[in-house]
Amino acid sequence: MGWFKDLWDGKAKEAETGFAQVTDQSFAELVLTAEKPVLLFLWSGTCPYCRKMVPNVKNVLQRNRERIVGVHANATEVPAVAEALDLRGVPATVFFLKGKVVEHLAGFVPEERLEQAIEKLLQVQAP
Repeated sequence: MGWFKDLWDGKAKEAETGFAQVTDQSFAELVLTAEKPVLLFLWSGTCPYCRKMVPNVKNVLQRNRERIVGVHANATEVPAVAEALDLRGVPATVFFLKGKVVEHLAGFVPEERLEQAIEKLLQVQAP
């Protein structure tokens, strides 16, 4: 996990932002059955664009931590999740609502685009 863990400062930041690490085993619990909308960030330790995108995801999640749950995973460590999502590359940001994929953003995404996706997700969620 190396640089990714360093950027997030381990468990302290996870608790502060709600940005938990997902495994194949915890995916259903953390993503599919979540009460709130979920942002899943998939990355790889060898991906320079993933590293560049971490601050964007972090900033967006900090601003929206009351409204959305953030989770992440190294794509190579979650083969079942990657297969289920038909993952073709990283970084990938997938938005879920009530266990269903609502939007899938491939590649590097600026903060503004992440914010737009969250707003769209929250509008879909509203009754």
